[in-house]
Amino acid sequence: LGDLKGKSATLHEMANIYRVRGDLDQAMRLYQQALEILESLGDLQGKSATLHAMAYIYTVRGDLDQAMRLYRESLKIKESLGDLQGKASTLVMMGQALFAAGQREAGLRAVREGLAIFRRLNMPREIAQTEEILAQMEAAAAATGSGEGATTQAPSTTSEPNTPLSIESLPPEVVQALEIAAREGREISLDDLPPQVREAVVALIRALQEAPWDVLVAQAREATRLALQGALPRDAVAVQLKEALAHIRAQEAPASPWQDAAAFLDAAIALLEGREPPPIPERYMEVWEGMMGG
Repeated sequence: LGDLKGKSATLHEMANIYRVRGDLDQAMRLYQQALEILESLGDLQGKSATLHAMAYIYTVRGDLDQAMRLYRESLKIKESLGDLQGKASTLVMMGQALFAAGQREAGLRAVREGLAIFRRLNMPREIAQTEEILAQMEAAAAATGSGEGATTQAPSTTSEPNTPLSIESLPPEVVQALEIAAREGREISLDDLPPQVREAVVALIRALQEAPWDVLVAQAREATRLALQGALPRDAVAVQLKEALAHIRAQEAPASPWQDAAAFLDAAIALLEGREPPPIPERYMEVWEGMMGG
């Protein structure tokens, strides 16, 4: 059983890496494999986390019906386990998906419920992040005259002209420009975009500006820490870090912020293999020290 639990955790971490790198198909395949193991073990907490991650991918792909099905299943499990923090996180994600689908009042209610839980748990970082998300949603609803209280009509389940668009429905040239800007750490002007597109782009920029290279480093740190503690197999983690490292080195420019992430992965691999780690980029020195001290 221990081996299966470790395997499911490794699969989940691998899927996280592929998700951050943009390979959603491979990420989904690995999440599905992890889910099958977790279900066979009866691991409800792990199952709820994996369902949540899979739902996010469906949201990004624009399959909101499937995303909501998985979010609701994840939420039900978290409620049965008394996992308030997990419940709040899922409510916030569900709310954003509902809002994007045109169910704005339902989306706002879900995010507000999640925020209330974070406040009860006294989680400052999550409170600040959720308040910002809620403020953007309320501003978008007010701008289009469909916020709470603006109408007594039930929110439409069909797409409206001013409803935030999914990533897939944005003009390809806009998506490409945003992806390039995100990889290079640059800002992009939105002044020339039509209002209905600008609203969707703002939401997309928010996701892209989460600095995916930092997310990858955080995931690598956690996987490495667990491997050093014996909770994950070192060899398996090292193999996946090497794959991500090779991908970065092959596709990213030398001056890209991804290269600092690659250097962190290189050091983590050396540590897992019992070698002296190369120098850690200054950007991630605190992350490294925290991993070694934690």
